[in-house]
Amino acid sequence: MFALFDMAPRLSYSLEREQIDGSLSFDTDDYIVEARWQQDPVSRADADIFAAKVRRKAKNALRLFVSVNGFSRKALDQYQRGDAVCSHRWD
Repeated sequence: MFALFDMAPRLSYSLEREQIDGSLSFDTDDYIVEARWQQDPVSRADADIFAAKVRRKAKNALRLFVSVNGFSRKALDQYQRGDAVCSHRWD
């Protein structure tokens, strides 16, 4: 997918007190990626933490949050109007 759409993926890295799961560039946009593989859906609190993390990184960075078990209703209600939530169920 990365080669097909000419994306430039970057591996995860750690900073003081936080870890970035990965990032990629697509067109002229840079995305910070958060990936969760956990039993429960991602909570609104977790989505808020990720949104704040991205705001601290760069003004123009976008965010992509992928969760194997989806997102809580509160997280979806808060972020479905923006660029933050991406969900896929692996059934």
